[in-house]
Amino acid sequence: MSKLEKNSIAFYPEVREKVKAYIDSYRKEDNEIIQNFISKGLLEEITPMSYRDQQKITKVLAQEKGEESDYDSDVPVEDEVRFSRRLFNYIKIQDHVQLPPQRDYDKGKKTLFIEIDDLIIHTFIPDENIGYIANAATKDADKTLFLEDATLNIMYYERDYLHEFLEYIDKNFEPILFTTSQRLYADFIIKQFDPEDKIFRHRLYQNSCYMLEKSDEDLLEFIKDINQFLHRPADGDKKQIGESGSEIPSEKRNPKDCLILDTKALNFILNPDNCIVCEEYTAAYAYSQKGLKDRFLLDLIDDLKEFKEAEDVRPLSRTKFGVIENLFSSKLV
Repeated sequence: MSKLEKNSIAFYPEVREKVKAYIDSYRKEDNEIIQNFISKGLLEEITPMSYRDQQKITKVLAQEKGEESDYDSDVPVEDEVRFSRRLFNYIKIQDHVQLPPQRDYDKGKKTLFIEIDDLIIHTFIPDENIGYIANAATKDADKTLFLEDATLNIMYYERDYLHEFLEYIDKNFEPILFTTSQRLYADFIIKQFDPEDKIFRHRLYQNSCYMLEKSDEDLLEFIKDINQFLHRPADGDKKQIGESGSEIPSEKRNPKDCLILDTKALNFILNPDNCIVCEEYTAAYAYSQKGLKDRFLLDLIDDLKEFKEAEDVRPLSRTKFGVIENLFSSKLV
């Protein structure tokens, strides 16, 4: 078993408990409703509901940005809506974002949606009150940066074997940045390790994430959903034909060829079969003081070699990481 597989259950207690607390408050649905769903064939008695399962029950789980809805007062509450009242009722779409078609030299390659923060790099921004005291990193920063437009001092750390990893994914995959960070910060940080902008074919920022907000419990998180960039079963094999009669390249990717690389459990809720669970990097690993290196990115390359050859990445992801089972047992879904 590789180091990556051993660290695949990266569900941090503080996140799990925070989300679990408010999910549990909405888990008191009447048993008659559940039995009604089972009798209609919409739900199996012992099968956990995934995001797509819930979509079958209620068509709209995410509200448009700025749209407010009080189900109890505005509209009659159907059994389907009442049953699915979990964290999905607090998800709001920010911006509708599309990817451009895959470039010619990436045809046939699998797509990686990659986070940068605490996966391939780590940054520390000193607090104006605490200053540098709160920095837990045990190694010296690779760079000390100043983001002028935001007047931020940033301590920047690169994960060991970063450039070997970037070289590998550039040659063998279609790497796409998908970060919960804002554009100003992300673009500035990427310039530090990719000044010529060769790695990421496209960049998706915080506005491409969904906002998970429950103000009465002080919960605000940004979560990712790559399903918005993938072919749906309803899409079939239809091809778009332009006025000239030529086929228009699709901007959608095939779900069997896409993976999301991230360290946070929340970002797997909507993508349980298309993920590689990654070990968090904080530049605070204990063995750095012994002159040892973090070999995670080398282990990740070994796993990616296996995914590269897979006809469909989803069964392999399910076997290696078991995200659906772990999310369900953690009561995140």
